[in-house]
Parts: sequence; C-alpha cells; structure tokens
Amino acid sequence: MSALANRIRRALITFGMLVSRGFDRVSRPGVIPGKVGAEVAAWSRWGFYIMPSNGPIEAMNRDLRGIVGGLLALAVGKPERLAKGLRGYRISAEYVHEKVLHGEVGPGTDIPILISLGRYGTQIIETYPEAFVQALESGDRRAVARAYFAQPGRVTKWFALYPIFSSLVLGSVATFMWKALRDGPDAQKYALCQLAIMESTLACEEKDAALAELRKTAPKTIVQYEYYVPLLVPFGGTVQDKVHRRSASGEIIDNHSVIPSVFNPQAMQIAQSLCCEMISLRSFLWLYGDEQVAREKHDRETCRKFGPDVARRIAEQPRYPLQPEQILELTQSGARNPEEVVTILDGLLRERGLDAVADAMMRARQQPA
Repeated sequence: MSALANRIRRALITFGMLVSRGFDRVSRPGVIPGKVGAEVAAWSRWGFYIMPSNGPIEAMNRDLRGIVGGLLALAVGKPERLAKGLRGYRISAEYVHEKVLHGEVGPGTDIPILISLGRYGTQIIETYPEAFVQALESGDRRAVARAYFAQPGRVTKWFALYPIFSSLVLGSVATFMWKALRDGPDAQKYALCQLAIMESTLACEEKDAALAELRKTAPKTIVQYEYYVPLLVPFGGTVQDKVHRRSASGEIIDNHSVIPSVFNPQAMQIAQSLCCEMISLRSFLWLYGDEQVAREKHDRETCRKFGPDVARRIAEQPRYPLQPEQILELTQSGARNPEEVVTILDGLLRERGLDAVADAMMRARQQPA
C-alpha cells in the first residue's frame, strides 16, 4: 500500500470513529469502556454496511445488469442474456418467498423482511413466465415473439414487478442500516446475557427457553448478525454449505432454509466474525479480565452459535484479531472473582427485563450440588 493510500485509509478510519462516537450519544450503551469499546461499537455499526454490500445490494446490482442489460441485449438480437438475468432475478424472489412460507415476514417476527416485500416476492414466483424465458434461452427471436404475444399481459406485468420489488429491498436495507447505527453497542450486553444463561446450572431445556426469552429483547440488527445472515444458504451454494446453531444440549437447530440466499459467503463470514471475535470475545475479556478464560468461553459459544468448523476458522484465521494493547487495556484491572462476575451478569439480565430468568438462575445456584 502506498504512503498516500495509507494516509487516506487512516483518515477514513479516524472519520468513521468520530461518526460512531457521535452515535454513541443516542445509542443503548455497551459494557466495554475506553478505546476498545469505541472500536467495537464502530465495527459493529460498520459491519451492517459491509454485509448488505455482499448481499442484497450486490443482488440488486446483479439483477439490474441482468434485466436492464438483458433488455438492451434483446434489442440487438441477443435474448440469451435476458434469459440469464430473469433466472437470477427469480432466485432473489424465491429467497424472499421461502421466508413467506416459513412465516418469517412482517413486524411479528424479528427477520428483516417486510410483509409487502414478501407479497411481491410471492407474486414474482407465482407468475414467473417460464415459457417466455425458455424461448429467450433458445435464442430464436421468432419463438421469443410468439411466447410474448401468447401472454403479453402476464409478461409485461411481471416485468413491472421488478422496480417495485427492488425499491422495497432498497428501503428495507436503508431502514436497517439506520437502526444499526444506534443498536451496535447493545450487542455486547446481549452476548454477555447469552453467556450468563449458558454458564448457569439450569437444565438444558430451561437454558433453551431462557435464550428464547432473551432473543425477544434483541434489536433486529443483532438478530441480523447472529440468527439470520450467518445461518442462510450462501448465494450459489447448497444446503450442505450452510452452518447450524446448536441447542444448549448440543443438538443441531435447523432453520429449514434450502433456497440460496442473496448473501455470499463473505457476508456470512463477516457476520460470524463480528458476532463472535469482535463482540463476544472482547466482551468476555472485559468481564473476566483473563484472556485464557475469555477465549475458552468464546470458543465454546462460537461452536454453539455456528458450529465447530466456523469456530476453527475464526481461531485459525481471525478477521478481527485482538491486539496486545487491546488485551492489556481490557485486563489491566486483573481477573474478576467469580462472585463479581455473577453479579454483573445478573444485573445485565435484569436490565433487559429478564427478572424471571435471573431469579431461576439464582435458585438453581442455591440448590445443593
């Protein structure tokens, strides 16, 4: 990297940190203090901009090239390009339609898909002009004309759905990006509350129920980092390529997604790394004040959230490695005693309104071994 490029990069990072610190004033605070806390909050916010660029925004660009570029190619006698674009566009809509079938759209869920977006995605799938697309793939312009005039209204209406669907996708992305600016730091407390539940002496079924109650308190941007993007089928992949969450007892939790998503593997890895090594590991290090203990808890939680393969990748090739000065800042007060750790975690659960969960954990601790 040239000296000029390095100066520009450093200036952009400095500017980004200033913007993030400004949003800290109107955000739910995290737990990590000082410079490290500011960096974690900034990366949490920036991550929500990186992920869409490798997901829905990338898909919109791909569909734009496929459909608009395909129509231009059709005008000069190259229908195959439009056919390819329409096949790709169907994949984008089919991904949304699958969420409709699973009941994962609208304000009643924490999945970031609007009811209106789901409705148009379903229309695109149900009215897909298969005969017209096959004619385009044949390259025979007369066959294309026959296929169009056989159902002119249906084909024209189907094309008209494209700008509506795309604008709804863009609006959804913009809305969640704005919310992410305020929600970022709270992910630290959320990670610690999960740790509190998993560290408790509750039965596995009780832990799963407590985690479900905790999820109800999570901002949707945190759900995006942890429960949504990382667990989808990657674009261009198959169900064998997706990762799975584990229950408290270690059983795989299948979200039943089988349609390739608009998120590529890089977007998924960014979400996984932000959730685990950036947010959880640094929060655990602040909590325990002991690097070895923090890493042990982090590795276990990463396995639970995304499976052993992801945990191995993050351990061997961290995207956001801890720097010596960060470790020193987070451990300078020394290791906390177990009673202090329990008190902090109990307070974080109650702060989220999970008094019943905290009380159950307290009763479980007081029972004789």
